[in-house]
Amino acid sequence: MEYKPWVFKGRVPEPGRDKLFESCDGLTIPTGGMGFFTAEECTEILNIHERMPQREAITGNGLGQRTNERRKSSLSEVYPDASTNWIFEKLESALLQLNGQQYRFDVDGFFEGAQIYEYPQGGYLDWHMDIARGYMSNRKLSISVQLTDGAEYDGGDLEFMDFDETGPRGLGDLIVFPSFLQHRVSRLTRGKRYAWVSWVHGPAYR
Repeated sequence: MEYKPWVFKGRVPEPGRDKLFESCDGLTIPTGGMGFFTAEECTEILNIHERMPQREAITGNGLGQRTNERRKSSLSEVYPDASTNWIFEKLESALLQLNGQQYRFDVDGFFEGAQIYEYPQGGYLDWHMDIARGYMSNRKLSISVQLTDGAEYDGGDLEFMDFDETGPRGLGDLIVFPSFLQHRVSRLTRGKRYAWVSWVHGPAYR
């Protein structure tokens, strides 16, 4: 499927010709694809969510310490199987391209499955990084997919610290960023937001 690439600051770094990329600033800039998943594919992902057990979302440090004080949402957990392999395979193809073009991280693959988040009215996620201790220390790239059209809710923006722009809100939009970037989801004031979230792991930075 063809999709429109995007990057914060309205530009895509070009290796070898791009001064921003040569200075390594490209390593800190979110990127992705507009309309990466079709409306029909987003509906199928939401159907998977509805079939899975759901629980309150919590924030952990990778070593077993968990709290729900910095967020309000619920989630289901999704792992590769006969019904979901197509999602992981589609994401993998895009990540190989985006990582090779912009980040050039050493990555191994999906080791945690994925989570589908449901943010109700009043839902939010406070400032945090996706890297922590333990198994979370090997996260390299974070992935978010919009499963709700942004016109269906107010607030609920994916925001990055020190960036004036917010993540795209179109149905099926793909957002990829280094897991060490501080980010949050602002509080929803109307409607409900669904999002796919997963992480790509890799060896230690060097």
